Amino acid sequence: MLDIQIKKNKGFTLMEMLIVVTIIGILAAIVLPRFVASSGQAKKSAHGAERQTINAQLELFFFNNGSYPVTSGSDLSAWTTDIDKYFPDGVPVTCNQGLSWAVNNGRINSTTHDTASHE
Repeated sequence: MLDIQIKKNKGFTLMEMLIVVTIIGILAAIVLPRFVASSGQAKKSAHGAERQTINAQLELFFFNNGSYPVTSGSDLSAWTTDIDKYFPDGVPVTCNQGLSWAVNNGRINSTTHDTASHE
């Protein structure tokens, strides 16, 4: 009688491991560029939303006081008027990229703080 011994496989072969690593590499090559692009777009969107919020608060100050807050310089850290009640979390002096916000005639606009510098 033939004595057939069945060998128990207790691991993966080298070919199986190479196929899995190749598939993971291909998926990473597809997903990573899209993730980086969407991350950059999210930062731009957050920057625009923060700028709009600051401008809305400055407009509210103008509506309540008849003039924009006085600043001794061109950035938000140099306010000489009391605007703390318009910014309960503190006056945002830098954007989400660490650059200073710039004020021009009581407004923050794209000419004083360019979104292209965030790429």
